[in-house]
Amino acid sequence: MKFPVRPELPTASVGSSQAPPAAVDNSALSAIRPESTYKSGKVVQTNGATSEHWKSLRPDPGLTENDAPKVVFPPPQDEWWQVRFADGVQTVFTPGLRHTSNNRSLAAVRAGYAMLARTAEQIVSNAGGAKLIMTIIPTKEQVYERKVVADKLNAPASYNQLVVDEKANIAELAEKLTNLPGVTYVDLVAPLQNAAMTNAALYLTNIDGHPTDEGYAKIAEAVAIAMNSTVRKAKVHAGPVFVQVTAKEVAIVFVKDGHYYTLPSKNLNLLTDNGWPIDVEYPVLSQRDLATFTMGGVMTVGPIFSKPRK
Repeated sequence: MKFPVRPELPTASVGSSQAPPAAVDNSALSAIRPESTYKSGKVVQTNGATSEHWKSLRPDPGLTENDAPKVVFPPPQDEWWQVRFADGVQTVFTPGLRHTSNNRSLAAVRAGYAMLARTAEQIVSNAGGAKLIMTIIPTKEQVYERKVVADKLNAPASYNQLVVDEKANIAELAEKLTNLPGVTYVDLVAPLQNAAMTNAALYLTNIDGHPTDEGYAKIAEAVAIAMNSTVRKAKVHAGPVFVQVTAKEVAIVFVKDGHYYTLPSKNLNLLTDNGWPIDVEYPVLSQRDLATFTMGGVMTVGPIFSKPRK
């Protein structure tokens, strides 16, 4: 293997994942805000700010930003549904606001979901054959649907309509994502709804639709399961390996038990001090392959790095 050797591998070059996740987030509503509207309660359009940028993805060229639904943000308090479940969990639902981006009777909303599917197709076409993980993050109203039913809460009509429309939107988009080549689709509705049936604090107690740390942890767990089953670790024996940095340059790292260790300060003596010769051809890994290993630290002189004696 005749390459210039660079013993230190830059951190940035090993940060890419073999299975990058792409997510559609229903938990937050994008909006034009030429000035702060959080306190003003002014009417804003939900997607006009970026409509021209994504114009080429519109299924109906006749649609314009004027077709985008308009909402008052934040929603007036008389549109809040303050909920306290039997187990003490509390939050505030804003189904009218969330329904704005899920209302299947609106051409702009249907077009928006179609554009998400087309965007996913473009991601796949530009992925160069890389495996992809995609998911859809539901609204917190959707997440708590089963709990609302189980506690026999008297949900307003706006809540019920949101749940029906969003469920249909997610099902249609999920089917399209699932059928894309090289894509693993991760369902988040089921694991989040299961978690919501406990007293876990998945969301804040106010109108904010974003998950808490505990909520995001549930999302991460579901995605991690898919990543672990999708990403294959490169099969190499314990010892030094070359990592392809450029077409003509490699770095050396030490791999063992699913971890990799860097050589500090370009110190190739660490290899010979541990019994590994430096004039042999070791296996070559791509940076993508290396990303399937967990960084273990830096190489030192010691039993963990010593070459086994025959």
